[in-house]
Formats: sequence, structure tokens, C-alpha cells
Amino acid sequence: MFEIGFMSRDGGCRGYKNIIFFCCHNDDLNNYLEIIASDILSITDSLILYNKNDAGCTSEEFDAFFSRISLLAVPVTNRFIEDDLQCCRAEFQYAIEKHIPILPIICENRLEERFNETCGRLHTINIMKPSYKSMLKVFLGHLYADDNLHEKIKDAFKGKIFISYRKKDYLFAENVIRTIHSLGSFCDVSCWFDDYLTLGERFDDEIEQNLIDSDAVVVVETDNVWNEKNYVVDCELVTTKKYNKKTLFINCGLTDDYRNRVDDVEIEDTVRISEFLDSVFGNKRSNSAERQYLLGMAYLKGVLTERNPEFALKYLNEAYLKGYAKAFTELANMYRYGNSVPRDKDLALEYSNSLFSLYEDSFKRTKELATAKNFLNTALEFCSISEEFGDFDRGTLIVMHALLYEVDFIRWFGDSIAFELGTVNSKAAKIKRHNADFDSAISYINTALKYFDKSDSVLNIRETITALSDKASVLLNEGRVQEGLKTLYSVVLSLGNIHEKVHNINSARDCTIAVHRLCYTVLKLDEDELKDLPFDPNNLFESAVSQSKDIYEKTLEKDDLSNLARAYNFNGEWLYRKNLFEDAVNNFSCAFKIVTRGNVENALYNDLLFASKVARNIGDSFVELKVYMAAYNAYSKGYSLLSDMYERNIGDKVHLLTYLSELSELLGDTAVFLRSNNRAENIMDPFDLFKNAIDVEVSLYDLTGDKKHYMERRDKLIKKMV
Repeated sequence: MFEIGFMSRDGGCRGYKNIIFFCCHNDDLNNYLEIIASDILSITDSLILYNKNDAGCTSEEFDAFFSRISLLAVPVTNRFIEDDLQCCRAEFQYAIEKHIPILPIICENRLEERFNETCGRLHTINIMKPSYKSMLKVFLGHLYADDNLHEKIKDAFKGKIFISYRKKDYLFAENVIRTIHSLGSFCDVSCWFDDYLTLGERFDDEIEQNLIDSDAVVVVETDNVWNEKNYVVDCELVTTKKYNKKTLFINCGLTDDYRNRVDDVEIEDTVRISEFLDSVFGNKRSNSAERQYLLGMAYLKGVLTERNPEFALKYLNEAYLKGYAKAFTELANMYRYGNSVPRDKDLALEYSNSLFSLYEDSFKRTKELATAKNFLNTALEFCSISEEFGDFDRGTLIVMHALLYEVDFIRWFGDSIAFELGTVNSKAAKIKRHNADFDSAISYINTALKYFDKSDSVLNIRETITALSDKASVLLNEGRVQEGLKTLYSVVLSLGNIHEKVHNINSARDCTIAVHRLCYTVLKLDEDELKDLPFDPNNLFESAVSQSKDIYEKTLEKDDLSNLARAYNFNGEWLYRKNLFEDAVNNFSCAFKIVTRGNVENALYNDLLFASKVARNIGDSFVELKVYMAAYNAYSKGYSLLSDMYERNIGDKVHLLTYLSELSELLGDTAVFLRSNNRAENIMDPFDLFKNAIDVEVSLYDLTGDKKHYMERRDKLIKKMV
């Protein structure tokens, strides 16, 4: 069987109810395990397991191992999509068949569509986007119960049974729990057993406390309990007797040698089992909608009992039929994410739409502010679900329907509902952008900004920034450059406003990223478009480097180091544009040194791609300085990086072809230059360079198979040299 590794907050591997399996191509473990696992553990206290080798396992081993998994985290790379690695595919397919939620995390550029085509349309998040961590937090929040919900669930159960069993009898213990819960009157009894303990490990205090807290003890009785020294007899049964707990021994396969040790009950004897349970839990509790919702959540998330999708659906649907709003939301999310049920667009939208109608009716009847806010936020949630499934039109109808009440909302609630109206107008603007109705998009954004301006809270400022960013994108795409740049500059100023209020590293980082975006936009402008800017571009690029350096020195984090490299590259491109080529080379060299850090083999795909771009910039600058050998060396570094990516099967063939072509041209030009200057101290003989150029052309031909193009380029090189 495969060899299992683990990661957790405390470095241990016991006592975890939330177990996440990290499913990835074996060659991607070093690149992504530590990064993604750290992000997950910063949000939820879970146990993350992963396969340390590429060995597979039998179907029986799969069932035993994956029965405890609550989530499959999948870093999506070219390797994962293209390489038919059997164990990796088997884990992914098993999760789909058993309705284990899957979280695909896009780790390389332009993979969303390929992943959807190859693996089916699933909810994905992109590790390269700024919203990655917030989306990860939302996703994990849908799967795992927080402490507040845990306490409410505890009160919802009418009692608790402690299941005592030998580790080697785990399957018998599961069967006992299924038998108890199959007796209709006792579905709302919690069955606690240490199914999340690692084999052979103990944590005595927690086991003892759960036994003390229980109303009864059920012993899973097999030969293994009696034929050797073990924890059940030596500890758990001693504690049971000490606290005088009602105890039932259930016979799950004793041989004749051990049958007469105690007064036990056959597992098939449901009458006697019911009589025992009835003597312990005779008084039933109410069947309120809230209690049914909480029991559904218990079985869905595995709180104080086993995960059981059948019971989760039963209780949540009962609460739904009684109009309990939280049940609507949870059922929609179950089908949205494929949590314990098949992923289903129509059912997810049906439950979400029912909640939308529920809040609409309640709002029209009561005119309450809380219901009005829920109504608007449900419209946004419905739109998000429809977009995830590629059904943009249904989400559009809901948002536009919600905005029909806009005047009423303001008339009845004034500024107290302004924030929610702002977010819905922002969503309407995105819908209009999607439909290429840019004038309407800007109109909705301006309306959203008007609502967000009602408060100077950090939350309002952040939504203002999002709206301004969207507006800037529309303006720039429409060719309204000056307006777009002024709007982008407003984003920077707004982020500065947040930083003044909260003054922490995250706010400083947000400011810096906004400055980077402004740098990137300015670099694409022509000379006429650079006139009358609302800021000094020279200060802008220097500020990008200064801020990035300051943040990295405070955090020493890899992301901030990458941002510093990009800031140096932005500054270099600006200096190159101003013909300050030596200064440009210095900045590009700093960027290259930072992003590679002498460890190209373990560098991430995006870092390698960026490093190859910087190498090209260095080469271009040296060409302008007529330092051809230095240019050749720079281009060669860029080519080597891309070639390495291509060989590792994560590269971009288009970029590699471009670099090969440029390198060939540069080799030829350098050879001609050195030959014409007749330099005795040449590092390389011009004819050696010329041969290298021909070799590169052969590599190009091998990749493209275009003989005609190869002959033309080879003849061009020969003419240069002759």
C-alpha cells in the first residue's frame, strides 16, 4: 500500500476529526504540499495526509483508508492533467464516486478550462489570484463546524453513547453504530468512538472524559476483546464500572470459547438493543426545525457522531420543509460542492432560489432590515453558484430582480442598507461587463460607489476599492486611458486610507500590490498617453521597489520576495524605456537573482516563467549597450529556464519556441559582430557561436517539424556569416 505522510498544526497525527487528503502528482509534492497545507492549517485545525510515493492500493484498502477523509485537496498542474499516474487518478476518481468534496487548486497558468474538460467542472480556486486565501477560507468554512456550531449540536442530541472496541475491530464498531442509528427512535443519539485516532496511539484523558460524559457504554464484543491484554478491558471497562455506567455488550462474532463471559446481545437482536436504549433515552426531545437542522449538521460534518450523508439529508430536508433558512443554505452548498452528495447544479440553484423567495416574502411581509439584507445577500450567493456552474443567465435574472426593490430599501432603511445595495450594484456591473454593455457597467459601478461612500469603515473602503478596480478595467479596455489611470490611482489612495486606519503588514502589502498594478498599466502606455498623469511615474516605479523591499524585510516571506523581484523588473522596464540601459540592467539583475535564488530545480512554474522574462529583459538591455556576449549569456539563461520547464512537462512550448528563435538570432549577430571586430581576446570563437546558432535552429526544427522555415532561417544565418 502507499506510504502515508501527514502534516498538522501541532506536528501530531491523533485526535483529528477533519482529515484532508492531499491528492497530487508525486513530482508536485515538493512544490505545493508545504504551501497549500500551511494555508489550510492557518484556517482549520485539521490533519493533512498525503501519499509519499506513487504506489497504489487495493479497493479494500481504499475503502478502509478513505472512509475517514472529509476533503480531497488537489493542486492542479500540467503534470496532474497530462500524466496518467494510476494512484493519483484512482484517488481522484474514488472521491467523485463516494461524494467526498474535492477542492482543485489551480497552480499554473491557463489550466481552468483544461481541468474542466479533463476532470469535469468543479469549484476551483486559483493560488495565483489575490482572492485565493479568502476563497479558501469560505470553502473550508462550508465543510467544517466552528466552535459555536459544535456547542449547539452538542445540546441537540438527546444523549451520548460511548462505543468501546478494539482497534482491529473497527469495521464491527461501524456496524454497531449503523445498527443503533437504524432504529428510528435513536438517530438523534450521538455515538462517540475514536475513529479519528491513529492506530496504536492513545490519549487516555480524552477517552476517559468522553466515557464520563456519556449516558451509556456499548462494548463491541469479539474474541479480540477477551483473548489478550488490551485497552478495552484494562482501562475502558474499569472506568465504566467506576462511574457506574449502563453498559450493553453487543456480540459481533464471538467463538464458543468466549460466548458465556458476559450477558451479551446478538447484533441482529434489534429488539433487545432497542429495549436497552429506551431504558437510557426514554424521554424524546422536540422536533423543532432548529434541532433538526443541528442534527443534520452533526451527521454532515461528523460532530459528536459519524459522518452519515443519508441522515444529514433526512434532518436537513425536514428543517427545510419547516422553512428553516439555514437548512436552505446548507442543502444548496451540499449540492454546490458535492459534499456527501453528487454535485448537482439544478438542486443547488433550486435550494438557493427557495431561500431567495423565502426572504423576499418575509421582507414584503415584515419590512425588517435584517430580512432585507439577507434577501440581497442571497441574490449574490445565487449568482455565485450559477456562475460556478457556467449558468450566468440565471444569476443575472436574480440580481436584476433584487434591484427592483432598490428605491424601497432606501426609503425604508436609509443608509443602514447602503453597503448591501452597493455590493449588489457591483455584481450588476460585472454582469454588464460580461455582456459587453460597458456604459451600463460604469453606471452600476458609480451607483455602487455612491452607496459605499455612506461610510468610511474598512469594509466599505475595501468594497470601494473593488468597484474602482472594476471601473478602471472597463475604462482602460474602452480606451479611456486618462480616466482609467485616475481611477487606478484612486485605488492606491483608498488602500492608503485603509493602511492609515489599520496599519498592519497586510494593508501595506495591499498598497504595494496596487502600486504594482499601476506600474504594469503605465508601462503599456504610449508617449501621448503618459501626458497629464495625476502622479509622477518616476516616483511611482521607485516607490514600488522601496515599498516592496520594506515589506519583505519585515516579513521575510516568499510571496513578498516575489513581489520585490517584480518591483525591480517594473523599474528596469521603465528605465529601459527612458534609454537608461545600465540602470535597467542593474534592476533586471536584482530581479533575476531574487526570483531564482540559486535553486532553479525547486522553483515554482510562475517563478521560472518570470525569471525567463527577466533574462530576456537583461539580454535586450545588453544588446542596446552593444555588449553582445553578455546579451548572449542572458538569453541563454532564459532559454535554459524555459527548456528546463519544457523537459519537466510543465513548460510553455510557445515561450520555448520564441526563446529558441531569439537565441538563434542573437548567436548569429554576436558571431558576425565578433568576427568583424577581429577580437583576439574573444571568450568564444565566432564560428563556435555560429555552430551554436545552427544547433538551436535544429532544436527549433525538432519541435516544429517545419522544414521550409528551418531551411530559410539556416540560409539566413549562413549569409550573415559569409
